[in-house]
Amino acid sequence: MKKNALLNYFLCALFAAMTALLSQIALPIGPVPINLATLSVFIAGGLLGAKYGALSQLVYVLLGAAGAPVFALLTGGLGILTGPTGGYIIGYIAAAFITGLLAQRH
Repeated sequence: MKKNALLNYFLCALFAAMTALLSQIALPIGPVPINLATLSVFIAGGLLGAKYGALSQLVYVLLGAAGAPVFALLTGGLGILTGPTGGYIIGYIAAAFITGLLAQRH
């Protein structure tokens, strides 16, 4: 495996962890809490590019789907992804991808 590829995978894991951490800084208002996870999503897309930014968020979503308490307010599991916040969380993947595409266009 190339050294650069290993670094990219490490950064994907780092941004997945950063998204998990920033999603804990939340205001529990209504069924969808307001948190700082989107900041991490946009930074991941901007710094890692479309492919690796989206991969980092896919790792985050899969960790949460597996039951790890990485979503807002230390929740996790498939029930969260099928609830009111599921669309937002799955949208993190697309948001990082689109942000990465826009960052690469300059």
